[in-house]
Amino acid sequence: MNTAPVRSAPHGRRLVDTYVNTAGAAAYLDDTVEIPVGTIVVKTTWEADGAPGPIFVMEKRAPGFDRERGDWYFAIHWADPPAAWRQRQGGPIYWRTPSPRVDYCFDCHDAYDRGLGGVPAEQRIPALP
Repeated sequence: MNTAPVRSAPHGRRLVDTYVNTAGAAAYLDDTVEIPVGTIVVKTTWEADGAPGPIFVMEKRAPGFDRERGDWYFAIHWADPPAAWRQRQGGPIYWRTPSPRVDYCFDCHDAYDRGLGGVPAEQRIPALP
């Protein structure tokens, strides 16, 4: 969805590339369209030294999956975090809904309309001609 990596403060100030599956790509680029069920958003990240960072995933699930959170599923996977992160987090990271460890994802995304992906319009990549 982006033409070059973007530095993302909410994602640890890491460089981020955003990918959206075909089910939701058009809606992701149009802030007037609700994100459809089946949309998967993946953010790959890199540390300042170029090492791979965590992978963040959002998926719009069917109504009733988690009404309180707009039926969004979140996951974070970091197979090989640096030693300091590994010690702080207790090893590799694989957190996913309903784990309370992904609550901070919801806390941030709660500030935005999850019907539009929980992403503010100004952070969306405009459609390419």
